[in-house]
Amino acid sequence: MKQSAAWEQYAYMIADDSAYNDGFGLGCGASGNTCVVGSIYDDDDGTDSGSAYVFIRSGLTWTQQAKLNG
Repeated sequence: MKQSAAWEQYAYMIADDSAYNDGFGLGCGASGNTCVVGSIYDDDDGTDSGSAYVFIRSGLTWTQQAKLNG
């Protein structure tokens, strides 16, 4: 059986409080059903202080579980 080399999108993640130019997704890491996504220019704790968002996957759905401020 020949396998395709193409990637397919099944789901996407977006921060609950996303803002233009926050840099969401410039860094990320995943293990099993958990993914941490960086938002290096988020401004919650001051200009470009950064944040990280924790997402948990259930089936094909990723749900934001926490936000870690810089």
